[in-house]
Amino acid sequence: YTSNENNTSAPTLLSLLDTLEIAGRDPEAPLRIPVLDRYTDRGIISMGKVESGIIRPGMKVTIMPTRNKYKVDEVWANEDPVSGARPGENVLVK
Repeated sequence: YTSNENNTSAPTLLSLLDTLEIAGRDPEAPLRIPVLDRYTDRGIISMGKVESGIIRPGMKVTIMPTRNKYKVDEVWANEDPVSGARPGENVLVK
């Protein structure tokens, strides 16, 4: 649709959505990983996607909203152990 076809001078919803700029994921920001799943296998393993920050084995992290602090033992990306994960990567964290 164009603005002439619907009798308004305002842009259509689709044209407005096309002009939105989405900010990229920031590796310098605080670590944020929404947890999608978790299971127990010689400890608790959480699965999620790194949205911001970088995670590495040995890091101390705070789990929200309980504010419990834990140390990261291992990080896996695509079922392989890695030395760190950046924004956009799906990870398993132990």
